[in-house]
Amino acid sequence: MMSSTQNSAGNVPEQARKRQTRRDEIIRKKAETDLSKKMNQNRQKAADAAPGAGPAGRRRGASVAAGTVAALRPAPALTVRDGITITEAAQLMAAKRADSVLVVDDEERLAGIFTAKDVAFRVVAEGLDARTTHVRDIATRDPLCVTSDTAATDALNTMVGRGFRHLPVCNEEGDVVGLLDIIRCMYEALEKMERAHQSSKALYAAIAGVEKEWSGQSAQMVTFVNTLRERMSFPDMTTVLDGSDPIAVGPRTP
Repeated sequence: MMSSTQNSAGNVPEQARKRQTRRDEIIRKKAETDLSKKMNQNRQKAADAAPGAGPAGRRRGASVAAGTVAALRPAPALTVRDGITITEAAQLMAAKRADSVLVVDDEERLAGIFTAKDVAFRVVAEGLDARTTHVRDIATRDPLCVTSDTAATDALNTMVGRGFRHLPVCNEEGDVVGLLDIIRCMYEALEKMERAHQSSKALYAAIAGVEKEWSGQSAQMVTFVNTLRERMSFPDMTTVLDGSDPIAVGPRTP
């Protein structure tokens, strides 16, 4: 009898864990379903807010104004209601491999932003119970946002100057249409610079070949090629540093 009673008592924690796992799985699947619906709605809103939207614009392919936030191609934003718990929000972020969600009110207007950093600094570090604490109690309320036609440089300068990793993109009515991630923006900018560099190298090599071919035949051609080469020579980091030592920047550098 003692052995049977001890076995039953020992199985209680295991059974509780299994029940909790099943509940977590149900919550995760529901969150994914809701997210899928919400992302479809956000894509439609973004398409409607973009220049050239509408049947005619979609047939031609909506043009995006160069130098605007829209040209940075904001990613679809994950949105949640402010009444869900931290656990539910974290499960949603884990399921979608996202490090932030935007918090919306009952009218789908932007109300806050909740990030993985908030989980670490405001929940775990403060010893709060993630299962009972609501997102509205932790999220940053009324975050700064931009519109699709905001200048891209203004948006990026804001993110760098204020230390923002993410910047919500809304339409004029305050509906969420996307999210800028500065890491993604910088990565894409570096890719463009690399492609431009490779194209310039190929063109530079072609000009060198032309110069070699015509060097003995026309002084005007040589002058033209040299002028073109000078205009193609973009400044590099050495011209910016002017011989001074680079500044070492650490994680705590103000």
